[in-house]
This record gives sequence, C-alpha cells and structure tokens, in this order.
Amino acid sequence: MARRSCDGAGLLAAFRAAVANLETHVEEVNGLNVFPVPDGDTGSNMLATVAAALEEAERIAGQPADRVAGAISFGALMGARGNSGVIASQIFRGMADGLEGKRRFNGLDLAHALDRGTKMAYAAVAKPVEGTILTVVREAAAVAVETAERTNDLEAVLGSTVDAAERSVARTPSLLPILREAGVVDAGGQGLYRLFQGALLHLLGQVGAGAVSTRRLEAAKPSALVAHADEGFGYETMFLLWPAAGLSLDVDAIRMRLETIGESVLVAGDPRAVKGGDLIADMADYPSNWRPVGPQSNTGFNALHEGLMFESLLSLHPTTLEFIPSLATHWKKSADGLTYSFRINPNARWADGSPVTSDDVIATHDLLVDDTLAEPASKILYERYSRPVAESPYLVTVTVLKKHWRNFLTFSAGTSIFPAKVLKSFPNAEAWVRAHNTKFMMGSGPYEGRVEDQLEGKSMTVRRRPGYWAEKGRANVGLHNFDKITHLVINDEAMAFERFKKGELTCFVVATARRWVAEMTPDKVPEIKRNLIRKVKIFNEQPLGFQGIGLNMNVPPYDDLRVRKALALLLDRKTMLEKLMYNQYLPTRSYFSAGPYENPDNPRNDYDPRAALALLAEAGWKSRNSAGQLVNDKGEPFNVRILCAGPGLEKHLTLYQESLKQAGITATLELTRPDEQWQRVSEKKFEMVFMSWGGSLFPEPELSFRSTLAKITNNNNITGVADKRIDELLDAYGLLEIEQIDERVRILRELDGILARLYPYILLWNAPYTRIIHWDCLGYPESGLTRTGGGGGFYSLWWWDPEKAKRLEEAKRNPSITLPPVPSTIRFWQKGKDKGTPPAE
Repeated sequence: MARRSCDGAGLLAAFRAAVANLETHVEEVNGLNVFPVPDGDTGSNMLATVAAALEEAERIAGQPADRVAGAISFGALMGARGNSGVIASQIFRGMADGLEGKRRFNGLDLAHALDRGTKMAYAAVAKPVEGTILTVVREAAAVAVETAERTNDLEAVLGSTVDAAERSVARTPSLLPILREAGVVDAGGQGLYRLFQGALLHLLGQVGAGAVSTRRLEAAKPSALVAHADEGFGYETMFLLWPAAGLSLDVDAIRMRLETIGESVLVAGDPRAVKGGDLIADMADYPSNWRPVGPQSNTGFNALHEGLMFESLLSLHPTTLEFIPSLATHWKKSADGLTYSFRINPNARWADGSPVTSDDVIATHDLLVDDTLAEPASKILYERYSRPVAESPYLVTVTVLKKHWRNFLTFSAGTSIFPAKVLKSFPNAEAWVRAHNTKFMMGSGPYEGRVEDQLEGKSMTVRRRPGYWAEKGRANVGLHNFDKITHLVINDEAMAFERFKKGELTCFVVATARRWVAEMTPDKVPEIKRNLIRKVKIFNEQPLGFQGIGLNMNVPPYDDLRVRKALALLLDRKTMLEKLMYNQYLPTRSYFSAGPYENPDNPRNDYDPRAALALLAEAGWKSRNSAGQLVNDKGEPFNVRILCAGPGLEKHLTLYQESLKQAGITATLELTRPDEQWQRVSEKKFEMVFMSWGGSLFPEPELSFRSTLAKITNNNNITGVADKRIDELLDAYGLLEIEQIDERVRILRELDGILARLYPYILLWNAPYTRIIHWDCLGYPESGLTRTGGGGGFYSLWWWDPEKAKRLEEAKRNPSITLPPVPSTIRFWQKGKDKGTPPAE
C-alpha cells in the first residue's frame, strides 16, 4: 500500500536512520575527501553536523513535522562543521522552510522541500562549484519533483531521490577535474547520498546499509590525497551572523565584502562588536611577576595577559575546536605524522613592527627547554620535539622525538611564540626571568603592556595595540574590542562589590554564592531593580577542573593514606553547600568533573566522623590528651595548618576547622595573599592548601601527576603524587592516536579512580557556569561566552556599547528611568536544556 504522508514522529525516525547510515559509512566518505581541502574529514564533519541536528530534534519528539524539521535545521546550523556540513545545514534550513505549517507532509511536499533546500544551499555559496554536494542535491531534488508530479507516494519520491543522488555522485568526477585525477567521487555528495539512503531504508523497513545501492564506490587511497596537498594548505572560515535588534542582514552585501578577502565563502551569520572604551575589573593581589613562563608564572593573571599579548602558530576554533590559522597560514604533517611544517604569515608583526619569523619559533623552543628556566613541566613537554629548523624565514619544521597524541596540538596551538630578538639578548633563561619579573615582553597579539601604566600594588593595565597586524583578519572579527583593560587591586571581594556599586568597576566576576543570591538582589541594590546593573549567569561547556584542599604528601602525617582519607571524611560538604553556598554548586568526586573522563565509581566521601576516627586509629592516632586533642603513641597532638588566600573562603574553612576540632584535630588557618600562597605552594612549603585548578578540553595529566615531579619545585604536582600505575597510564595515554577517543576515556577514568582513592586533594565542589555582574554599558554575543571558554573570555568577546553607555548615564541622573529587562541566565550552548545543573538563582 502506498504511503501517502508522514508525521513528526515518522520524520524523526527517518532522520535517525539517515544519521545512522552516514555513521556506518563515515570512513568511506572521509577517504573520498580531496575538494576543497584534502584533509580527509568531510564524513566526520557531516556526521557531527547531522548528529547535532538529531540531538536537537530528539528534544522535541512527539511534535508535528514542521517543528521537527525546524529543530533539525537549527541543530544543523549550530553544529555545522566543514564546508559540506555548512551546506547540509542550509539544505535542512530550506527543507524546514518548505515544510513550514505542515503537521504532516506527503511526497509532493517532500519534493518541494528538497527543491527549497537546493535553492537555499546554492544561495549560501558565493561561487557554486559543480561536481560537489550542490550538484547532487540539485539533481536529486529535480528528480524528486518530477516523480512527485506523477505520484504522491513518499516511498516512490524518496526512492527516486536516492537513485538520482547515486547517479549524480557517480558522475561528479566528470564535472570536477581534481576528483577525476584522484580517482574518487565527491565526498560531500556521497555523504548526502548516504543520508537519503538511510531514510529510505527506514521507510522500506530494511536494516541493511547497502540494500538500495547498485554501485560499489571505493574510497581513495591516502596517496591519492597527498598529490594534491601541496596545491595550497586551504582552510575554511565560517561565520554565524545575527542581526542587531530591529534590523536585518544584507546577506548579499556581506558576501560581496567577504569575496574580496577569501575563497569558498559560506555565509551562515556572526555577531559584530564595536571598538573603543575602557574595561575596569578587579584582581585579588598585585602579581609577583609578569612573565608568561618561568617560576611561579602559571597563574590566572599571567594566563589572561599571555592570551591578550601573544599568539601561537595555530588556534582552535572556539565552537568546532578545529585548527585555524594564527601566526601560521598553512600547516601539514609528514606521512608518518612525526614532522610538522608551518608557513608563517609574512604579514605577522611584533609590536615594534618587525616580522615574526622561523627564528622566533626556534628561540621560543630554546627558552622552554633551558634548564635555567626552572620550569620542569615545560621541559617535559618540549623535550618531546627536536629543535625546530628554519627551512626559510617563513617556513619552520619540527620533528617529534617522543610520541604523544597531544604533540601537534601542544606545539601548534598550545605554545605562545616569543620574539627571538628579546630572548637572544640574554645569555640564558635565568637572566631573562630576572629581567621580566616586572617587565612585559613585547608580543604579536592585540594588546600590549607598558611599564608606565602599572601602579605597583594598585593596578595593572594593558592597551589595545594600534596597528595590530591581524586586526582585520577573519578570526578576529568582533574580538579585542576594549581600548584599555585595567585591573584594580582589591583583595577583599566585599570591598570590590562596594566599589563596583560606586561605579569604579565596569564589571565584576562574582565568586561568592551568598553575595550573588542574598546581596545582589533588587531590594538591596536599586540599580539592579532598575536594570542599570545586570546580573548574568552564563552556562556553557567549559571544562570545570576541580577545587580542593591539597595535602602535601611529602611531609607527615599526610604521607599516610589513612590520614588523608580521614581528613576527607571530616569535611561536611553537604552542610557547606546548603548553609554557606545556597545550593549553587555541585559536589565534586572527580579530577575530570562533568565530562566523559569522570570515573562514575569514585568514592562519594560523605561526611563520616566515625569512619574517619577509625582510620586515624589505624594510623596511630588512637587516644586523646587532657585537652581533648588526638595524640599518637608519642603523645604528640594532631595539629594541621591550612594555607588559604582570600578571606572569602575563611567561613568554609572555619566550618571545617570545627569538624576537625570535634575529631580532636587542631587546625590553624594561615590566611595570606594569592602571590604569597602561590610561592609557598610552588616551593612545596605547606601542609594543606585550598586550591582551584582550571580544566582542559584535552587533559594533560602528566604535568600534575607524574612521579618525577613529586619532590621537585615549580610544577603543578604540588601534592607530591608518585604512583607507579599512574605513570604507566600516563605513558599509555601519551602513545595513543588522536582518534582513539574511547581508549583515552578508559585510561583517564582509571587514572581518575586511582587519584580519587589516593586522596592527594580533599575534593570540594564546582559550578558549570560563570557569574558576571556589570553596568549596562557593555555589549556581548547572544552566547555570552564561547562554547568551551571560561569566564575570562569576556575580555575579548565583550565590548563597550556607546548607545547603552549614553542611556545608562541618563538613567543614573534620572531615578524614574528603568532600563528594559534582559535575560539574566544564558544557556545558549545548552539549547534550553538543564543538564542537572544548579538553579539559575
């Protein structure tokens, strides 16, 4: 019996089957990839795109067909990767338009939707190339329309679409010479064919992936791709544009402008920002040094300024996490994957106007492996590579000496390049370190630091650099907007909040739940009620890292596992989260929280004084003296010292102090400044310390848990972790291939489990959001932050809005003015889904 129509559930099921069929054939599609960029990832990119579309559609299962089609379109747009992925998203967008208002659709509706998708895809590409996915969708849609005019049967229409797509793919080599030379068909077209095929298989009730195909298409051999790789290390740049409120986008005008600066232009939208204005924020303490590397340099302050002032050879796209150009325009790996070549942009310039060259890459490597730098972690990382070689002033190569799956990532996108002319003016790294404790080194990035702008003990300032060489580059559109960024030294958060309310700070990242929930309320702060001050909580997918009380396992009694576990069981996290933190945080049980690497079997470590005392008794702390103190066999009382920077944490540690007291342990809180704490921690001169570590998209646990770092100073293994099995796992982790994601997960989960039972830290809590309060003179993207970026991202993403600033000043002068409300919670990257996170307020 002919199938006349399909509802939303049927569309979702068919699309689910289409995605599954593409997944089955993803390596086939990757192997065909020679145009426009011979990088072998068209299948992966298309699969990521349609997987994002399916995820979005699954969220509204049960809705009418037009709603499901709209969700598929939106998910594909937001998750689009690569040229073919973006074009596919435009096909889905056109199909959604074609099905608008239809709870069910028939064969004719489907054909017209495909035709609409074809027109949308062609319109999105500045210079359509035949012999690609565009040809396939156009010819398939034409046959679908022809069939639908004869019969309304969905199976017949979709069947003719699949047959036409297969025929169209087969003849793509006759339309595109590069395909003919490589002996392959178009990868994007083949991917689209597999999607159509999967949907038809579902409609026919078949499960075999090849039931419809009558032709066998072989994937190209890798050597067929190499021949074309030297024709230009092409790359893709995608924009996602939103119109300003009340305005529309002139897509044709945008495309015409982009055509003058690049090739293969795909338009899918991106917000624009305004240059100018000053941003004034706070910092807890004046930094002990201003260096990007060297002893005690791995602080949040130095990382922020390093990102503003220096650049790496490549960068990671903030949404897709794919490699994109930075100082280098082109790159490639040798056939064995052990040698990397980078072509440096001849236009790249240091702040003094001199060119960035291969010598700068070599000098940077020399600095990072210099023993006198006194940074063991850098030496571990960069001794994995040979000394780079300058093939020419703008072509540099480096060879891997020790295999590690992160090698290309670390060298290309994880290494700031420093100026050789500065580094070579010092006899060694130690001399350079001394000279740059309180001196900024010039960089190639958008900001610069001037000694005359710094007020010792009071403030630090960087300025947007006039003539920044890449200011108009595609990757920097809408970024680096403030003319000046100043941090005022305010070592008390309560005082910082008061100075913010007085207008001395533009914005304020809120670290305290009580202040956010109980103090920053409309009834207590009239400017919040009138919307002059905005509270914004931004959820995204940034790696969470972990917070905890580190235990120095190099000194007794913390060298005893039983003692460390007992101290963990004496911390009442539940009461702290409820009474002190307004349930705004989630308890942590992992060193890789809220991601695929977290071991679900880690111990919970709930508050359990009885179990703690039993462990302490096993460790020799069995009795109490006349003062009620727990003592060992020598009569020595159990005393601990907890190092902590910042009075905001004192109340939490005071509660812990009381719990320890009830167990017979005397705890002394050592409150200090952040720079003093970091110096003591770096030198391993502490017993217990409150620490917060940032997370990483691509974890590098070796720098924090390798045994060789356990007893030496100036590294991240501050607690002295030294475990044979952990070292074995770190070795195995490094030898993985980048594609071995499942094995990476397995290794890190085992590592996480060992650490959780080793108790180098008493794990505390974390929050999957950033809290920012700001005067309503700033603009920011709809997303607030990038998909995986931390709170510091607003320094580059946000901007001073002159119109808002004018409106704000009028409202300050006139108490009767209330500014328009805006959303206070941003879940852009979660698409409205609350993934078990704390409440918005």
